[in-house]
Amino acid sequence: MQKKRVKQLNTSKKKVYKAIQQVLSRLEVSFKSFKQEQAMHAIIASQTPLIVMLPTGEGKSLLFIVPAYLDNTRATIIIVLYQALINNLVRRIRDSRINYIK
Repeated sequence: MQKKRVKQLNTSKKKVYKAIQQVLSRLEVSFKSFKQEQAMHAIIASQTPLIVMLPTGEGKSLLFIVPAYLDNTRATIIIVLYQALINNLVRRIRDSRINYIK
């Protein structure tokens, strides 16, 4: 079986932090945890398969919003089960000026 090539985001740590600043609308940013930072670097490096398990409020949304912000040539599909979470997520994506379809 031939391994599928995944396009790796060609980006630096500086660009990732700049994207986080834009997404969060803050100048001073940091990762909430070492696990979140590890996950972000794995995602940017297109490591697959990848499963990220973080508790509520530990920044899982940032892990798919930032890569979408950095590479707007790809589609990101997000499945959310609860309307309140959908509304929150749509607001955050819209505030980040990322195109989306609800």
